[in-house]
Amino acid sequence: MKTNVMKEALARGEAQIGVWINMVRNPAILRLMKSAGLDFARFDMEHASPSIETLSDMALLARALDFTFHRI
Repeated sequence: MKTNVMKEALARGEAQIGVWINMVRNPAILRLMKSAGLDFARFDMEHASPSIETLSDMALLARALDFTFHRI
């Protein structure tokens, strides 16, 4: 089973730095965020209206990049 990198880092007391996404619809933004050194991204579904296809594409790319992605 794949380990949760974010949970492990938090258990060690390490700060995790990430961003909220609510305007960007292109999954490639996750690649840029990981390259910039961010630890996670959260997609705001309460104040944005992405399609389920957009979220699916982002989730698949996040998994491929081993980048923590949350849907709020």
